[in-house]
Amino acid sequence: MYEFDQDLANRIAQTVDLKYHLTKRLFQDTEEEAEEIEEKIRQLVLKRTNSHDVARGVIVYLPLLMEN
Repeated sequence: MYEFDQDLANRIAQTVDLKYHLTKRLFQDTEEEAEEIEEKIRQLVLKRTNSHDVARGVIVYLPLLMEN
């Protein structure tokens, strides 16, 4: 994952009942699979906002915010 250690994400997925399909995928997938999903999300956000900073912020914080 981009700013989040995938090993930590995998441990979270094993100990927390994740609510959303997106976070389950990001937290349970391999590093490579999670990066592919993150890139798709970043590109969608970038198209809508025209801001790399916003796109990066969304992918860093969205999964954690969704679950809390």
